[in-house]
Amino acid sequence: MMKVATILPQTYLNVVEDDDYLMALAHLIDKPGMEQYTEFFKRKAKQENTFIIMDNGLIEGDPRPISELLNKAIDIGADELILPDVFRNSKATLHAVEEATMYLAAHYTEFGEMGFMAVPQGETLEQWLSCAVLLLENPAVSCLGVPKVLVDIVGRDGRYVAIKRLMDRVGDLGGRDLHLLGCWRTPLEVSIMAKAVEQGDLPEIRGVDSAIAYVAARANLKLNAGDRPDSRPIDFEDGTIENLTMLAYNCLLWRDCVDMSKDKSFFFI
Repeated sequence: MMKVATILPQTYLNVVEDDDYLMALAHLIDKPGMEQYTEFFKRKAKQENTFIIMDNGLIEGDPRPISELLNKAIDIGADELILPDVFRNSKATLHAVEEATMYLAAHYTEFGEMGFMAVPQGETLEQWLSCAVLLLENPAVSCLGVPKVLVDIVGRDGRYVAIKRLMDRVGDLGGRDLHLLGCWRTPLEVSIMAKAVEQGDLPEIRGVDSAIAYVAARANLKLNAGDRPDSRPIDFEDGTIENLTMLAYNCLLWRDCVDMSKDKSFFFI
C-alpha cells in the first residue's frame, strides 16, 4: 500500500509521532528556531522501520546546494535525499542532477546506505517524459519523484497520465521506486492513483507527501475531494490552528485516502 508523509509545522509534529514515512524539509533543518523540528527527525530516524526523505527546498522557495543537502541528510539520518531540480526546466534539472551526482561520487562513499530521488521537470508533458527517461539512466538514482506541477501542465490526472506514458516508453523502472511529490489540489487525485495501482493499471507507488491535511484544518475544513482551500505559505516555526480535533481528523483522512482496503465513501462527502 502507498504510504503517506504528512507535512506539519513543528508545533504539531506530535500528531505524526507514530508515522513511519516522513519528509523533512531541508531548509528548516538546523535553522534557528527550528530546534524541535530538527530533533524530531533525528529521533525518528533512529527508530526501526521508519523511512525519512530529505527534501531539497525547491517548492518552499529555498533550494539548498547539494553539499548542504548531503550534510543535513547524513546529520539527521535520512534514508533518502531529493537531488536538486529546477522548476519546470528539464535542461537545467538534468544539469543539476549531473552536478549533484559528481559531487556525491567525490564526497559520499556510503552508496547503498542512502537513496537518491531525482525529480524530472519540464514545461510540457513531453519534456517531462524525456527528462525522466534520461534520469533513469543515472545509476545513482534510486527513486523518481513525480511532481505535483504535472497537475497544472496536464490536468488533474496529470501524474497518472505521466506515469502511464513513462511506463509505455521505458517498459520498467529498473528497480527504482516512485514517489508523488505533494498534493496540489485535491486528495482525490491521490486516491485515484492508489486505486489504479491496486488494479494493476499503474506500477507500485511507494508514497506521497503533502501538507494538505494541515492546510485544510487551518481553514477549519474537513479534508475532502474539493480543491485545496488556499495556497498561503505555512509558518513551520510558529504556525497554529484553532481546531486541533480537525487537524487530527484530517491527518487520519489523509492517511486513509490511499488505503483501498477500506470503504472511503465518507472521505468524499
